[in-house]
Amino acid sequence: MKILRIVYLIPLLISLQSLGQSPTQPAQGFNVFVEKNLTVFGDQTKGAVAAGKNLTIKGDYTVASEDCGDFTNTGNKIGLLVGNKVNYPLKDKYITDPDCDCGDPTVLVNGSFETGATPNTWTQVNASNYPGWSTTSTDNRIEIWKTGFLGAPSQDGNYHAEINATQRSALYQFVCSEPGSVLNWSVWHRGRDGVDIAEVKIGGSVESAATEVIMSSDNTAWVQYSGTYTVPDNQLKTVFVFQAISSSPRNNLSYGNLLDNFQVTKTSAGTCPSGATDDGVLTVGDPNYYVKIGRQKNSTPWYVDPSNAPTPIRITPASDYNATSYIQLTGTASGLSANATTNSVYERNLLNFGTAFQSMRASSHTMADCVTNVVLRDASNTIIPNTGLPSEVRITLQSGLNYLNIDAADLNSVSDFVYSTAPDASNVLIINVDAPGTFNWDVWNQTGAGLPESPYILYNFHNTTKLNIKGSNEIKGTVYAPFANVRKKVNKENIKGQVIAKNFNHNGGTIECVKFTPSVTNCGAPPLAAPVADFDINISPQQCMYSNEFVFTNLTNTGGANQHGTPITYLWNFGDGSTSTEMDPTKFYNSPGTYTVSLTATNANGSDTKSESITVLPFTMAVVSESIVSSGNGKVVVEFFLTNAGAFDEYHWNVVGGDFGVHRNQDTVTFEFDAAGTYEVQVVTTKDGCTNFNSIPVTITSDQVTGGNGGGIESESLGGIVSKVYVNRKKNSVTTNFIKNELNLYNKAQLQKLQSYKGKGQTMLDMFPTQLYAGDVAHVTSPTDILDFTIADEVLSVDFSMDGKTKGVVLGVKTTDRVYNHTKASCDRLRGAEILTVTKVELEGYNFLMQAIKQRNGVVEHAISFAIGKNNNDLSYDVQTNWYVNEYNKFNDMYNFQVWTTNPTDTKKLVRDIINNLRSYIPVAQPEKHMIPLTYVAKVSRERNNMVLKLKSDQSTPAGEIFMEEIYSETANNVKYRYNPIHPKSEQIIKVDIKDAYEYDGLVKVGDDVQDAFYHADGNWGLDFDSRYTKILRYEVSNNFTRTYQDDELPINRNVTLKATSEYDYLTLYKSLLPGNISADYSEYKYLAFKAKGSGLMELGLIKASVENWKEQYRVMVDLSEEEKIYYVPFDIFSSTASENNITPDDLTTLSFTFLPVEAETKDLDLEISDVKFVKKAGDDGTTVQRIITYNNEYLAYPNPSQGQLTTLLFSDSATKARVTLHDITGKLVYKGEVSLQEGRNELDFNFNVSPGIMLLNIATDIHDFGTKKVIIK
Repeated sequence: MKILRIVYLIPLLISLQSLGQSPTQPAQGFNVFVEKNLTVFGDQTKGAVAAGKNLTIKGDYTVASEDCGDFTNTGNKIGLLVGNKVNYPLKDKYITDPDCDCGDPTVLVNGSFETGATPNTWTQVNASNYPGWSTTSTDNRIEIWKTGFLGAPSQDGNYHAEINATQRSALYQFVCSEPGSVLNWSVWHRGRDGVDIAEVKIGGSVESAATEVIMSSDNTAWVQYSGTYTVPDNQLKTVFVFQAISSSPRNNLSYGNLLDNFQVTKTSAGTCPSGATDDGVLTVGDPNYYVKIGRQKNSTPWYVDPSNAPTPIRITPASDYNATSYIQLTGTASGLSANATTNSVYERNLLNFGTAFQSMRASSHTMADCVTNVVLRDASNTIIPNTGLPSEVRITLQSGLNYLNIDAADLNSVSDFVYSTAPDASNVLIINVDAPGTFNWDVWNQTGAGLPESPYILYNFHNTTKLNIKGSNEIKGTVYAPFANVRKKVNKENIKGQVIAKNFNHNGGTIECVKFTPSVTNCGAPPLAAPVADFDINISPQQCMYSNEFVFTNLTNTGGANQHGTPITYLWNFGDGSTSTEMDPTKFYNSPGTYTVSLTATNANGSDTKSESITVLPFTMAVVSESIVSSGNGKVVVEFFLTNAGAFDEYHWNVVGGDFGVHRNQDTVTFEFDAAGTYEVQVVTTKDGCTNFNSIPVTITSDQVTGGNGGGIESESLGGIVSKVYVNRKKNSVTTNFIKNELNLYNKAQLQKLQSYKGKGQTMLDMFPTQLYAGDVAHVTSPTDILDFTIADEVLSVDFSMDGKTKGVVLGVKTTDRVYNHTKASCDRLRGAEILTVTKVELEGYNFLMQAIKQRNGVVEHAISFAIGKNNNDLSYDVQTNWYVNEYNKFNDMYNFQVWTTNPTDTKKLVRDIINNLRSYIPVAQPEKHMIPLTYVAKVSRERNNMVLKLKSDQSTPAGEIFMEEIYSETANNVKYRYNPIHPKSEQIIKVDIKDAYEYDGLVKVGDDVQDAFYHADGNWGLDFDSRYTKILRYEVSNNFTRTYQDDELPINRNVTLKATSEYDYLTLYKSLLPGNISADYSEYKYLAFKAKGSGLMELGLIKASVENWKEQYRVMVDLSEEEKIYYVPFDIFSSTASENNITPDDLTTLSFTFLPVEAETKDLDLEISDVKFVKKAGDDGTTVQRIITYNNEYLAYPNPSQGQLTTLLFSDSATKARVTLHDITGKLVYKGEVSLQEGRNELDFNFNVSPGIMLLNIATDIHDFGTKKVIIK
């Protein structure tokens, strides 16, 4: 055993009474304090942890499990502080990836960009269609050059890529990899117009990839960059990321960083794991400790759980509460006084890591300047020098600061470090390690020192840049390596002290809650030196306005003199009124111009200032005119003309989401659009090396819009009420597509003459426009049935048409003392529409919000919603136009207006007409503060068990939250709650696992303000019956939260239990297939399947939107067993009284299950239906239903009793005539008639005008008697 023993100290000792601060004091009490990036695999740090840049979680890890942190913010102790962002590479476990189960990393795809695009000069392609490569660019564009374009030959083959396509983004490619394998990689890089800079990053995910090499190349030749990478544990996929940093000469976003010939080879094989064990959960152990993260990117804080319950705070990647990798606090939001608005997880610049590490690096140098003041003896008690150390030595500490200077070789030659006197507050040991560059530390064993002694031991690695901690012994004391990237992977033992590092990878062992607190003074008086201010700029002092980003690198120095105790402070003045105290700030200028940037550096010995001029180059706006060249056959051709083309060196055209990089240097171009909607055409212009993207919005109008007869229902009523209205209309054979004719023509002047309320105030009719266009035809299309289901007192809707097509609609709803909670956007979203845009418009001096709404059928409508209010004694109207209707003020009289047309101009015209009509009566005021929603739900849909929310936001919007009230089923009487935090992205998709739940009322909030309210309900179950004859004993719609969903089936959500008794009447159970009774094509399926048990015959119906007559809907009889079975009902056996053809299920809206007690031979219905679904083939686990065509010469008659209005249902073998007779109980004939029967199903309606009593009804043909039924006429 090697033993190092200290037996006495030479007299050069320093009294602790006169010392300055601790060298770890700038670490603010954090146990782990990292200037840049921290990566954790396992196990834990018992104290608090801070990383100036990024935290990457690659295993299960715990921080702040003991209460020993000192750093506080807003009253909370901070257990985890991340200056920038958190990466969660284990959020998708690579072990589950079937494409990369320890595959060959040399199998690159398209490493030299030779396939996927073959331009003559250059082109931009969608990365989704380009083999091998992906991009971080938000427009998903990759730019490919042909060899020789702009004087740049390809390095390999005929094509290469430009990283800066339209943004300063990255190209990346995943390769399969074996954990533990060593990969050799190389890539060629070249500047475009000068020196371009990009970085090579490698890791398990794009977000967590770490920088390996900085590429800096000019435009004269290709430069090869290469390196090696060892694949970490559990990483079966490795990504190579080529990230653009800057480009010459103007830092143009769309210029620079050419790339070619990327290669990977494997030089050392790894080991394939049997499975990943860790999920990547970082736990904050003490409930009194909070977390602060600088940037919102990648992390979503949950202050409550998805059910809105006050559980401990969780921080997840994206918006998935159930992600496998996350940060879990043990404290709750209430306990930590935290929420999304006040004391959010997100907060930047809480600690200046740059200044802290400047101070600690100075301390490291200062301590290293101290000479060894200890005497060392070997095992025989012989004094030895501090070089060439033997393996057996002993040491005794004396009062004061004890310094031991030792080089790397001697440190690794010692196995045991035995203390005869234990370190304590009066006996402090600082070990200065001279290990320049990379050092693999074989940790020695320290005998005579444990946890109580560790706070007084410090290892100062003053010149190490890469420290690998190895061996199998604990570290007792603080690892002080402010210049080094520290990696602890091989050594799995504990560290009883702090870790101070530039970057730190921790994989194994516990870092105890120990801090080095003794103060340290200079060993000699350092020369006094004022700082010399100096800095560098990332590209050049000239940058383009559109893409300017000045990154300043601070080069301030004190001429090599260590200035411990006199740290330097910095003040930047950017010449535009803004300043910064950061060490290396980044600056973006909002306006072109020349600015003087100055840096003033100050310490206790003086200050110095350096100034430099920079220029933000101006840009010229493109001036573009547009005109429609032709339209027809569903296509519109639009011509664009760049009127100031001569102002630019070059230019090209894009259609966002379509063609990119086309029509180079052509001032007149055309684009063809084949669908209505809003589009963005770009002309990309370049002048003096500066590129600008100039957008031209294009609106392609629909031929017509939806009518007003289907709208107007309040948001709170959108679920069951929509279906109830629809079913009632269908059952009564009332057309669900409003028929316009001369009876409902709209002539405002004539209708005003017919008003009974004349001269006593303005009516809603008075407010309406007279016309949309000269010569249009208008119809009153009011959905008057909503008066039965909503708070509406009056409703008026007018459709304005040209050539038989609806071009515009005005819908008005009047209420009294209540706000009518309805907008076209909220209603249409339920029916599957998407809000494309929301824009602010000003009309007649009033602010409104215009929405472009794309309906499910592709029709795009441009709508404005607003409310008019007036109290009884008011002398003016109040107009309210904000998005969130629930915050409207209520008035005695309120008018809710929805206006939509095929184009924005017509919508504005109709709104102006309404406003002017109002002002012709009394003034109109708008006292509200007008607000455009910062975040709104553009579309709500359902994919099996997920609610899918498409959100759009202003990118400068702070993080927001979604709160939802949830009702599990149509009969549930308790409300549950949902919660989901959201990121401020321009567009994002959030999926919420709602299983088969029914109804949701949601709010989108940013801070304390509601930005949007949305409503979603699944197609609902409902009942239709006559309460005079039918009594419901039990009706329950229940959930099946454990239901599994198969890819080849379409589930119909929720199960039904129904018990009823009926006096010879019908009872219909129906299910809307989609919210709002939207019709859809289900032709890919062949069967309706369900599990059921019941009371005999049931009539199943598939309701088609195109069949208006209820009797002509497609139906089939199914005989249900009292034992539960699975039934497969072929679509082919459904029949209609109006057609001999099989059903075409291309526009189904509703399923119906009708109980007919007469044929079921019982008055009692006992029905259970579950697992309803459409399937493509019948399973072996159930019964395939056959068509029932006879009923033992009987027929059905209902309702019974009745008041003479009677329906009969029978099946006939052939088309023929039948006699119908009705006799009273005495045998007297009271009715005789003849009806025509068709082959198959016949539903016959009778209205017997006879005296009340018991009657005998008979139906017969010449060859068949269908039987006699006893019916009761009341």
